[in-house]
Amino acid sequence: MERMDSVRHLLEMLTSLVSLYSELLGLLLAEKEAIAKWETKEIVEVTKKKDALLTKEAQLNVARTDLIAQISVEYSAPMNKLSDIIDVVRGVDLNLSDELENVGFALVELVSKISAENLALRSIYNTNSKLIVDFFSAIGMTSLSGYKTSINTPPMLQVMG
Repeated sequence: MERMDSVRHLLEMLTSLVSLYSELLGLLLAEKEAIAKWETKEIVEVTKKKDALLTKEAQLNVARTDLIAQISVEYSAPMNKLSDIIDVVRGVDLNLSDELENVGFALVELVSKISAENLALRSIYNTNSKLIVDFFSAIGMTSLSGYKTSINTPPMLQVMG
């Protein structure tokens, strides 16, 4: 395999991550809307879809890490960040380096948006949990072993590890 083939394959992989994260962001927005409307069936469906995407994301990240290690060997240089690869490729193929840079920017933007949505969802879940506890307290049911006023982020919301 030619050295640039590995880099092109990395670009394809990163482009797939952009698509995956875009889909995940859409699911997070749908989940937020479903939570606001207390639509439990929709929340369950969205959660299933998120879980499937997160499995794909984990697989893509393992493959991406392996490919970056391969590129490091091919170029006999440590490649710890995308910018390291872009710097090496820029001297050989300006168009490819620009594409890598653009996909990198897109990933950073999407990850930032996903992080913000995760924080919003955490806040909504915490608020809803507190509302439930307050409701049961108001009707005289103070022993609620199954509810807490503060919750940890569910695993399916821990997108960024």
